[in-house]
Amino acid sequence: MAENLLEVKDLEVDFRVGDGKVVTAIKDVNFSLIKGHTLGIVGESGCGKSVTANTIMKLLPKESGIIAGGQILFDGKDIVPMSDEEMRNIRGKHIGMIFQEPMTSLNPVYRIETQMTEMLLAHEKLTKKEAHERCLEMLKAVGIPEPERRLREYPHQLSGGMRQRIMIAMVLSVKPELIIADEPTTALDVTIQAQIMELMGKLKEEMGTSIILITHDMGVIADIADDVMVMYGGNVVEQAPVADIFEHPLHPYTQGLLASIPRMDMDVETLAAIEGTVPSLAEMPTGCHFSTRCPYCTEKCRSENPAMVDQGGHKVACWKYE
Repeated sequence: MAENLLEVKDLEVDFRVGDGKVVTAIKDVNFSLIKGHTLGIVGESGCGKSVTANTIMKLLPKESGIIAGGQILFDGKDIVPMSDEEMRNIRGKHIGMIFQEPMTSLNPVYRIETQMTEMLLAHEKLTKKEAHERCLEMLKAVGIPEPERRLREYPHQLSGGMRQRIMIAMVLSVKPELIIADEPTTALDVTIQAQIMELMGKLKEEMGTSIILITHDMGVIADIADDVMVMYGGNVVEQAPVADIFEHPLHPYTQGLLASIPRMDMDVETLAAIEGTVPSLAEMPTGCHFSTRCPYCTEKCRSENPAMVDQGGHKVACWKYE
């Protein structure tokens, strides 16, 4: 039987937004990640994908973010009650995260090599020379030209795409058990995107690394993910193996996402779109969070939020399947 590396159970995260008011960002989030597998998390901006990732890393803002309930079991241990010191021993070495915006993750006053070797020396028993060689190896692996020169440079001297590749190289250099990649190829051209996805796939194959990939790109999901979790309005609305999601999407939101993907045989004028926008956390509908945009909405949808039901290994939260 496959062994789970990560299990998230009934996770709820709230945020204080001023004047004593609290809003719920994600609620009743449940999923598991098998060792060596890739889980793709998809959904529009504001659906709760990045909040879920930052919660797993325990990187919520201390003054406003609250884990209001649930468990996050990593290798069988709940990280929710762990101290900052315990989490520092897990971050980087065991769970690595590739952030969407690299300029906020790289320190502008330190050279690239200083930042890369700092993490290597903290988590690996390497000499400075060995750490230097590992840095060069990883920069070459992510397609950075003149790696010796780049190691001597500061973040502001590099392009956005180059900084993103530096961040990816830093995370991959310590070969963590789990990589959480939050839109890792947003700033990269399609050629480099393919190289990065190939590199992550290779690490998964050779090292048994598990990956959580957060992306808007359903094409990337189709290429690399084993399982897919669709989020909307802070809830999980559908979960299934990747082939099932693409061949038989059950939730109207998932159907809308897939219908909006352009195809070679499609007239641009016929490209489908999901009407409306994701509601703000303070204005989330009472019932199903997708009810204000759903073409199949009923009175029950507007008043009650559906629970997740299992349709033969394909899970969906929609009143159509109750």
